[in-house]
Amino acid sequence: MPSVKPRRFTFLLLDSFTMLPFSAAIEPLRLANRAEGGP
Repeated sequence: MPSVKPRRFTFLLLDSFTMLPFSAAIEPLRLANRAEGGP
């Protein structure tokens, strides 16, 4: 399997921002990282 460069994602969290949308955005990235054998 060819090596893939890591990607960086930036999230801007505002004062009135709830954690639910942030968690919904992070969870697929976390699962993809785990599926690829990342940390």
